Amino acid sequence: MPSEWITEADREYFRKRYPKTWRHSLAMAERNATEYAERHAPKSAQFMVSQLHLRYAMENDAGDKKLTRRAIDEAIAFGRYCDAHAKS
Repeated sequence: MPSEWITEADREYFRKRYPKTWRHSLAMAERNATEYAERHAPKSAQFMVSQLHLRYAMENDAGDKKLTRRAIDEAIAFGRYCDAHAKS
């Protein structure tokens, strides 16, 4: 997936959190998010799952992490549902 799903706010977050290594940290988070989405989500939901996975990596609060994890699972399930019903 191309980097257009990485926002300027995402870049700014990584610049502030990892001042010396932000480019490397962002590239690694982007790569992990993309690989996860390609491996687990249907094509129709990969863009959204990539964005949510990046948010998950950025979360510091355990409660927010759980909510984001659930959103990832729901996005994958919704993508599968849409794909299954689009073929009918």
